[in-house]
Amino acid sequence: MSERPRTERLFIALELPEELRARLGQLRTADPDLARELRWARGQGLHVTLKFLGNTAPERRDGLVEALESLEPGPPFELACRGLGIFGTPRRPRVLWAGLEGDLAALSALQAKVERVCAALGWPEERREFRPHVTLARPRSDDTFTASSSLETMLARYRDRLFAGFTAETVSLFRSQPGPGGAIYTPVFSLSLRGRQT
Repeated sequence: MSERPRTERLFIALELPEELRARLGQLRTADPDLARELRWARGQGLHVTLKFLGNTAPERRDGLVEALESLEPGPPFELACRGLGIFGTPRRPRVLWAGLEGDLAALSALQAKVERVCAALGWPEERREFRPHVTLARPRSDDTFTASSSLETMLARYRDRLFAGFTAETVSLFRSQPGPGGAIYTPVFSLSLRGRQT
């Protein structure tokens, strides 16, 4: 009989449809220089983070699931994924991301509800403004980044590209586990905005 881990790294996120994840995943092969300089997220794990929880004791996770089960997230809403951007500068990027548009008010309201649930259970409130995006990649090294011209070219090429529209309908609590090709995200609880819980 295996023991439960002492802690697990958790976050709550809005899931993306498979077609959109596949389109965004193709970007990792768009430029060989960027492929070498960036650590790309796994395509199947792309998501919109609503709350990062960090290392969490399993018994605390159980209480969180109970709280999420009683959350009234509201109905599904429409979003679209458009354009690329970065946090940081092309010479020192911190994150390469895909942008979101559509019913951002509904998305922000959902994130605020998740924030309140987590705060009531003792997680620190996020002080930074919620900036919805899909994280695609981070630099492999904090010290050097030599593909700034390639990154600028990619940003210009995809600045206004519409990747896909989609209906936001599933919020999940994910477990993050390190893997040789990047972190592996496994949903441990999902809440349907259509009213079905799993």
